[in-house]
Amino acid sequence: MDDERVVTTQNGNSIMIPVTAGTYTITEANLTTWNLQSITVYDSTSGSTASVSGNSASLVVHAGQVVNALFINGFVSPTT
Repeated sequence: MDDERVVTTQNGNSIMIPVTAGTYTITEANLTTWNLQSITVYDSTSGSTASVSGNSASLVVHAGQVVNALFINGFVSPTT
C-alpha cells in the first residue's frame, strides 16, 4: 500500500502510527455481527506474520520502515 496517512475522522478506517523499531502485536476483538475474513501484512522485509484464527498480526518494524496490516471483516447476519 502506498497511501499511508493519518485519518482523524470518526468514519476513517485507517491510521498511521509512528513507532520505534521493534515487534508489535495488533489484535482485533471478536464482535457478534462481524467475522474476520483475512489479514494481509505489507512488510518489505517479510518478518511480520498474521493469524486469522488468532485475530492478530505480529509486525516487525525496522528503523525507517513502514509496515501495513489490513484486517478485512465481513458482516454476519444475525439468526432469529
